[in-house]
Amino acid sequence: MRYRILLLLAYLLIGLPISAQRVAQIFRNDGVCLTVPTEVIDSLRLSTDGQRVRFVISGTAHELDAAAVDSVTFGTGQSEVCVTYTAQGPRVVNPYAFRGVDVAIQDGVVRVTNNRSDELTYRLSGSGVGGFKLYSSKKQILVLDNLNLTAKNGAAINIQSKKKTTIELPVGTKNSLTDVTTYTMEGEEDQKATLFAEGQLVFLGEGDLEVQGLYKHAVCSDDYLSIEGGNITVSQAVGDGLHTNDYFQMTAGRVTVSGTQGDCIDGGEGYVKIDGGYLNLTASAADTKALKCDSVMSISGGEMEVTLKGEQTKGLKSGRTMSLTGGRLHFTCSGGVVVTDGDPSYCSAIKSDGHILVDGAYIDIVHSGTAGKGLSADSTLSVISGEVNIALSGVGGTYTNASGTSDKYTATGLKADGDLHLLGGTLTLSASGSGGKCVSADGALTIGDAEHSPVIKASTTGSQVGGTTSGGSTGGRPGGGWPGGGGGWPGSSQSGSGGNPKCIKADGDVIIENGEITVSTVSEGGEGIESKNILTVNGGTIVGTTYDDVLQASNGIVIGGGNIYAYASNNDGIDANGTITITGGVIFSTGTNQPEEGFDCDQNTFKITGGLLVGMGGATSTPSSSACTQRAVVYSGSVTQNTRLSVCNSSDGSCIFSVVAPRTLNSMTMLFSSPDLKASTGYTIYTAGSYSGGTTFQGLSWGGSYTPGTSKKTFTTSSMVTTVR
Repeated sequence: MRYRILLLLAYLLIGLPISAQRVAQIFRNDGVCLTVPTEVIDSLRLSTDGQRVRFVISGTAHELDAAAVDSVTFGTGQSEVCVTYTAQGPRVVNPYAFRGVDVAIQDGVVRVTNNRSDELTYRLSGSGVGGFKLYSSKKQILVLDNLNLTAKNGAAINIQSKKKTTIELPVGTKNSLTDVTTYTMEGEEDQKATLFAEGQLVFLGEGDLEVQGLYKHAVCSDDYLSIEGGNITVSQAVGDGLHTNDYFQMTAGRVTVSGTQGDCIDGGEGYVKIDGGYLNLTASAADTKALKCDSVMSISGGEMEVTLKGEQTKGLKSGRTMSLTGGRLHFTCSGGVVVTDGDPSYCSAIKSDGHILVDGAYIDIVHSGTAGKGLSADSTLSVISGEVNIALSGVGGTYTNASGTSDKYTATGLKADGDLHLLGGTLTLSASGSGGKCVSADGALTIGDAEHSPVIKASTTGSQVGGTTSGGSTGGRPGGGWPGGGGGWPGSSQSGSGGNPKCIKADGDVIIENGEITVSTVSEGGEGIESKNILTVNGGTIVGTTYDDVLQASNGIVIGGGNIYAYASNNDGIDANGTITITGGVIFSTGTNQPEEGFDCDQNTFKITGGLLVGMGGATSTPSSSACTQRAVVYSGSVTQNTRLSVCNSSDGSCIFSVVAPRTLNSMTMLFSSPDLKASTGYTIYTAGSYSGGTTFQGLSWGGSYTPGTSKKTFTTSSMVTTVR
C-alpha cells in the first residue's frame, strides 16, 4: 500500500494529466469508497513513518490510517451516495467525502452522517443483511434500486432526521425490506419500523416495495406519510402496516396491506386525505382498523378494496368528521360483534366518531358478520349524492347491557346516533339476517329536499330477534269504521321491537320531502318506514310492500304531498299510534283482513283537508268529521284480487278514481276521499269496466275516462264523512 501511495505522489509531482479525471477514488478496506474532485485536492502525502495518509482538501487537512486504505484510483464523478449490499457486506461510494458526509459500516449497517446544507440523494441497491441509518438536518432522497435488505439488529432503513425523506421507487425495480423480531436499541433513539423516519416520509415512482415488520410496524413516520407513487406491499406486521403520527395522504400509487396484528394504515393524531391511488387493505386481527385517524378523514378519489375479518374491526375509522366526496370504495366484511361490560362493539365498514358526509363517492359493502354495520356515525350522517350499495346478511342477537337488562343488537346499513339526512344519491340497501335494518337514526331522519331527489331501495328478509311483533295497532273495530269515530282498537306496544327487521327507522321525526323510495319486508315485525315521533311526507314517491306496517309513527303521520303506495301483507298499510293528517298527495294504502286497516290512528284525530286517498282493509280508522274540510266515504263490501273498483258521479259519469284491488278481501272496508267529492251529490261504485287516459299509480287511476262495468252501490254524500254499507 505504501508503495502505491508513493507512486501516486510521484505521478502528481511530475504532472501527469490525471487532472483530466474528475475525481480521486479512495477505497477503504471496509467497503467505503471516498471520492473527491481532483480540483479541490491541494496535496496528498504520507506521514514520515508511513502510517498515515494526509489529504489537504480545499485548505483543510484530513488524515486516514494508511492500513485502512486499500487503493487510490481516478474516475468519473457522481452526485449520489451509493450503497450496494452484497453477501460479503455493503459497498459504499461517498462523493461527499471530506465535504460534510461521513460514512461508517458496522455489522453490515451503513451509517451516514450528513452535515451539509443541501439535499442529497442516496441510492440503495443489492441484496444482503445489514441496514441503512442516516443522520441529517436536511431533506434527503432515497432511491431504492432493486434493493433486497434484511435487517441485522434493528430497522432495515432508519432515518434519524426530522426533515423530509423521499423514497423513490424507479419503474421496473423490485425492492424488499425485512427487519428482525428483536431490536438492539441505541440510547434514546427511536426505531419502531422496518422502514422508519423521524421526519416526513414521501413515496414516489412506479417500482415495487415489499415490507415485513417483524418487530412492530412495517413503515413508520413520526411526522406525516404521503403516498404519491410506487407499488407498496406489506405482507405482515406485528404492529401497523403503515403508521404515522401526524397525518396520512395519498394521491397516486398502490398500497396493499395484510397480515398485520395492528391497523393496516394508522394516520395517527392527524388527518387522512385520499385523492387518488389504489388501496387494498385486509384487517384480520380483532379490534383493528383498515384505515384510521384521530382527526378528520376525507376521500375524494382513488379506489379501495377493504376486507374485514376480525371481530369489531373497522374499515374506515375517523375520530372526527368523515367526508366521502369521490372514489370507489369496496368492502367485504365478516367480522362479528364483541360485548364488553355491557357495551357492544361492531364490525363496521365505515365508522366515524363525528359526522359522515357522502357526496359523490361510490360505496359498495357486503357484510356477513353478526350485527354488522355499513356506515355508522356517532353524530349525524348525510348522503347528498353518489351511490351506496349495502348488502347485510349477518344475524342479530341478544346481550345483557350495562344496566343488567336484556338488549338486542342487529345489523344496520346506515346508522346515525344523531340525525340522518338522505338528501340525494342512489341507495340500494338490503338486510337478510334476523332483525336487520337498512336505515336507523337515533335522532331525526330527512329524505330529499327541494334540490335533491334520492333513489332509495331498502329491503329486509330476515326474521325477528326474539320478542313478538313490533309496536303499533293490532286492529280496528269489527265491521269497519264509524263516522267521526277514529275507529280502531287501541294499539298494543309490544316488547322486543328493537329486534324487528325494518327498512327505515328513526327515534325522532321522519320528514320526506322528495325522492323515489321503495321498501320491502317479508317477515313478522318487518316495517317499511317508522318514526318514534312524527312521520311527515311532503313529496316524493313511496312504494312499500311489507309484512307489517308500511308507514308507522308513534305520535302522528302528516301527509301533505307525494305519491304513496302502502301494501302490508299482515298488518296495517299506514299506522299512526297518534293522529293522522292528510292535506295533499295521492295515497293508496291497503291492510289485510279484519282487524287490519288501510289507515289506522287508534281512535285519535284523523284529519283530511286535501289529497286523493284510498284505503282498503278489513277495517279502517274513520276521519274526524269536525276536523275535516274535504269529504270522505267509508264503504263496506267485498272485493276479489285484481277486480277494478271505480267511483263515478251518478249524474255526469265523471270518474273520481278507479282502483284495481291488490288482494281479496271478503269483508272489506274501503275509505276514500278526493277534492272532487261534492256535498249532497250522488255517486255510483262500479266493479269491472275499463279505464283509459289520466294518471295511474300502482293500480290507482284518476283524471281519465271510465267505461262503466257493473253497478255495485249508489250513495249520496250526506255529511263530511259518509258511511256506505
